[in-house]
Order: sequence, then structure tokens, then C-alpha cells
Amino acid sequence: MKYLVFTISSFRLALDINKVVEILIPGVGGSTSPEKIIAEKSMKYEDKQIPIITLADYLFNIPTDNPEDFRIILCEIDGKILGLLVDNADEIIRLSQDNIMSTEKCSPLIKTDFLDGKFVEDEKEIYIVAPDKILSVVKV
Repeated sequence: MKYLVFTISSFRLALDINKVVEILIPGVGGSTSPEKIIAEKSMKYEDKQIPIITLADYLFNIPTDNPEDFRIILCEIDGKILGLLVDNADEIIRLSQDNIMSTEKCSPLIKTDFLDGKFVEDEKEIYIVAPDKILSVVKV
């Protein structure tokens, strides 16, 4: 499977590329301003108002600030579009299911409720985000 790798604070996370619709840079190309997205927690996309969630609020047991420069990863889950606010999205990796491990021994700073597993390479962890689990607690 292919995964889009992105960052929030110093954490590296990944999302199944098949769920990604688009990556937006707020304020570029006529998209909604970053300030408005953060204030309203939504944005207009293809004539629809879609919810934008600060992914860090769901994933971390520590407070995180909204970065000044961020990206919105638009995901389609069960026919619904949801925007995930992240610091940056920077690469695509290919992983087999054998490379994905349990989240039992994760950092206490990260909530495992919204993860499908983790991948470790050169002692660096990449956490696999489960957007369907997030969608189950977000109103869309």
C-alpha cells in the first residue's frame, strides 16, 4: 500500500493515499485564507462547505499550536470529504502490511485510538492515521 507521509509538530504520520483527494495550501490559488479556515473550522471546496479538523487535537496528549504555515489534506471517507489540518505533507512511501506494527508501545504523547499502526525505520516512527476512526467522532 502507498501512504502519504506528513508532519505535525515533530511527529511523522501517514495516511492511506487512496483516501487522499487533494492537498491544499490555504490562501494559494484562491482557496480560503488560513485565518478563516482556523476560525470557522471549515472551508468551501467544489461548491461544498467541508469540515476541517485540527488533526493534532485527536492524536496528541499534549497541547499543540496551529502552525502559521500549514496544509489541508482532503480525505474521502465513506463518501464524505473531511479536511485534516497538518504542518506539512512531504512524501509518499510504499509499505506492506508486514511492515506495520502494533501501537502498543507508542509514545505516551500520542493517542492510539485514531491509529492503525506504526512503521519504524532507522529508529524513526511513522504513525499510520485511521481517518475512518476520526470520522466516527466528527460531525460531517
